Amino acid sequence: TPLSIQAYELFQQLSKIVQNTALTNAHDKWCYPWQNPEYSSIKMYHQLQEQEKAPPSFAKIWKCTAMLRYKIFIWLLLHDRVNVRNLLHRKKIILPNYKCELCNCSTEETTLHVFWDCPFALSCWDSGRSICGDSAILKNHPSIGGAQEGDWIHLPAAAWGC
Repeated sequence: TPLSIQAYELFQQLSKIVQNTALTNAHDKWCYPWQNPEYSSIKMYHQLQEQEKAPPSFAKIWKCTAMLRYKIFIWLLLHDRVNVRNLLHRKKIILPNYKCELCNCSTEETTLHVFWDCPFALSCWDSGRSICGDSAILKNHPSIGGAQEGDWIHLPAAAWGC
């Protein structure tokens, strides 16, 4: 298959770099960002961790006192890995339809729909008021940013009986 425009441009850049590289008879050697010639798995781990910082809300998941299965459920939810029909469709699993079964509407069953927009979800969020009162997470659209420390993680799992 032909290359995309972006892939072709990257190929052109790489070609220029290779053409401008002078070859010598010297032996190749490994070098690491920490300037020490010896490889260290812990140093490599720290180097990779510095480059990719997770949002603070992800750290809150693992530090809160909720049960592990709630933490895993929320992690899956935030990574769009809960097995709703949309995800099954993306995984090439054939179903008769991919519409939400909870509200019988013509909306595709996505994570966003099932947990935030579906009338069933809204009634579950309303029942969550008894869990943490009238907090910002329930007044507005459910969001981690508006929750009190540790309260928010219990809501989806408790509302759906995880």
